[in-house]
Amino acid sequence: MEKSNIFNHALKFGFIIGIVNIIIGILAYMVGETLMVKWWFGLLIIVINIALIVYSGTQYRSSVGGYMNFKTAFSVTFVTFFIAGIIGTIFNILLYQVIDPELPGRLATAAVEQTERMMTNMGAPADRIDEQLQTIEGRMNDQFSLMGQIKGFGIALIIYAVLSLILGAILKKSEKTDSAV
Repeated sequence: MEKSNIFNHALKFGFIIGIVNIIIGILAYMVGETLMVKWWFGLLIIVINIALIVYSGTQYRSSVGGYMNFKTAFSVTFVTFFIAGIIGTIFNILLYQVIDPELPGRLATAAVEQTERMMTNMGAPADRIDEQLQTIEGRMNDQFSLMGQIKGFGIALIIYAVLSLILGAILKKSEKTDSAV
């Protein structure tokens, strides 16, 4: 019964987090799509996701009596990340491949321009800037392709596992036992 309960909880919160990410993505797209390539915007999304995962984990722990072992804490956070990640990846594939197939090119251009400005401001040599910009442009184009999205989800699974290990250690809570005899 507990496995089913974990899955149902993770499915619910994974869906909620996935929808929150879609809303953030749509807002960024509508307000100014170049937000999507800003480092601070990506960091903000990560912080929001981790906060929502922690909330999900604490809600689950409360629902099962206030205590949760590491395995359960890891499982509930990882499955929640996984569900939210699937939803986000499907949305991104639809956005980049169906809704606005020109968007990846515009985002790649914005990322290249942003990197060029940053490197120029830092005084990097012109040949180093050109080399770096070619690398970034190729990487960005690959990232937005269908296979790039699928590979990105695979990499995200590794990151989700590491974050779930950390969050599992934080969220676990054992019952206090009297060891005085």
